[in-house]
Amino acid sequence: MNQSLFFFSLIFSLSAFAIQDLQVDVVDQNFNSSNKIVITAEQIKKSHATTLTQILSGEANISVASTSFQPNSIYLRGGDSSHVLILIDGVPTYDPSTVQRTINLSNLNLKNIQKIEIIKGSQSVLYGGQAMSGVISIHTFPEKADHKSDLQTTIELATGPSSPFNFYENKLKLEYKKLEYKKQETALFGLNLLNTYVPHPAFTISTALNSKYVQASSPVLDSSKTYPQKLGSADTTIQYKNSEIQNTLLRLNYSDDRSQIATTDSISFKAADAENFAANTESYGLALTHKIKDLFQISFSHQSTRRLFLQNELDGLGSATDQDYRGRLYVARCDFQPVNTSTHQLFVGYSYDQEEMKSLNANVTESDHQNQNEGLYLKSETYFTPQLLFEIGARHQMSKLQAVDNTYQIGFTYDKQWKVEHSTGLKNPSLFQLYSSYGNSNLQPEKAKNSSLSFENKISEQIFFSATVFDAQFENLIAIRGSPATYKNISATRTVGAEVMTSIRFVDLATNINLSLGYQEPKDLSLNSWLVRRPLRTASFKISKNFFEKLDLSAELNHTGSRRDRGAGVSYHTISDYTLLNVVANYTFGEDLSAFIRSDNATDQKYQTAYGFYTQGILSKAGLEFSF
Repeated sequence: MNQSLFFFSLIFSLSAFAIQDLQVDVVDQNFNSSNKIVITAEQIKKSHATTLTQILSGEANISVASTSFQPNSIYLRGGDSSHVLILIDGVPTYDPSTVQRTINLSNLNLKNIQKIEIIKGSQSVLYGGQAMSGVISIHTFPEKADHKSDLQTTIELATGPSSPFNFYENKLKLEYKKLEYKKQETALFGLNLLNTYVPHPAFTISTALNSKYVQASSPVLDSSKTYPQKLGSADTTIQYKNSEIQNTLLRLNYSDDRSQIATTDSISFKAADAENFAANTESYGLALTHKIKDLFQISFSHQSTRRLFLQNELDGLGSATDQDYRGRLYVARCDFQPVNTSTHQLFVGYSYDQEEMKSLNANVTESDHQNQNEGLYLKSETYFTPQLLFEIGARHQMSKLQAVDNTYQIGFTYDKQWKVEHSTGLKNPSLFQLYSSYGNSNLQPEKAKNSSLSFENKISEQIFFSATVFDAQFENLIAIRGSPATYKNISATRTVGAEVMTSIRFVDLATNINLSLGYQEPKDLSLNSWLVRRPLRTASFKISKNFFEKLDLSAELNHTGSRRDRGAGVSYHTISDYTLLNVVANYTFGEDLSAFIRSDNATDQKYQTAYGFYTQGILSKAGLEFSF
């Protein structure tokens, strides 16, 4: 506790020191860096990506792994999926009954997202242990509503033949209304409604409805089977803003995913086709936030999720499946900014979350547990000179009112170009890791140490460059081990790596080019081997061009290097690297009508993001967007 008092006293002392009035101009470079990536609503709209994970996969040192049974796992700078915190409108959002405290990002309505911020590096001081590798902050509410009522509608149709040469054959089948799903085909129909309504100058109501039907291809290599999936979501956000200072947001959300999925072969650990294996997920929640600009913010939220896995023994590979997972999350947070001058800012905050998980097997309760986590933090930002910014923060972490540990963050920024930072983090095991059928109640909290050195420079109005080297170390990292499989603490892991990003804008040619490269060495020091599902190399090349202010064309190459993954029992396998080409065309007919075509995996690759689960074949879709 003495350490904690020392750091808190130091931060308050810096507040008193910063009484000098230095004039500091903060310039938004309006470019992405290797440590912070901002994806705007316009970029999301023009990409016409089907899921959020498609967007995230195109960034350096970010990899996504998907199987049939769990939400997408995101690995950032060598950390685990449970080390990336998802914020929606500033509120932590996840399902406490999942292994990694995450959510299915594929169910989020992209049309309702106004901005995505990816912040790499530990943010544990501000947000707790769930942010030991980074934060993905999703903003859904429009910053400005220009119309009293604006209804935007998107209709999408997609098909994914195993080869583009099947186009004419499929066209004939459509004409005779005999569409047959051939080998590796995927079909999609989507309908999206987004309405912004301003009934009063102080009130804005935004409602988003999304419905999608997918006939998804099997994850089994060269299988001709498809799986029906029905996804729907509804989001309503009400804003009360009586001035430029005060702002209150109420967000209500609901999603329903009713899908049939493949299973996992217990011997090979690969995907295996199944009949009538249902995986249904239903989620609803609300969040209330009140903010006084540059002074105070308080928020409350509740999220409930239920996941069902159901299969008859006659349709399955072995015994019947009847698993029911129920999770509830309650979050309260208060942030206060008592000092805000041109040279110094001081932030004080308190957070509380309560997690609940109940799991049933054939209607028999297997576990029913809850946990609370609390944190009190201070963070100070001080300009010693107009060129030198010093940041320091400390967090006192508690669980059920009992002290757990303290985490710290310290950083120097020189001339808005060079930044060196060191931070620590601590995260308690999830309820699933502790109490599920794979659980281990003796698990210890995970600890992290992150260090980074970054450089970024706006070379000209058209060119921006950034580079980062980092070192991420984890103690007691939780991983599944042994046979039968059980969650255990790994003694130590270390990931060192580097990232480079550059952006070039040719204003006269209406052309943008973005390149990002990532390299990392994620090592399990206890076994002297690579950590699973973390590729050593990632790369992305994006180019977009506008013609006649009507037609936008863009192409994206995403490369993911080979990586290690767990197989059956104690075996491990290597997943091959792959490079994906995605192309998009947008044509604007007028202010209220546009059309698009997108082709994912245009070169028709068969690749794995997790061992034995294949994504195979090209997926092309077209649609219309109109508003009135």
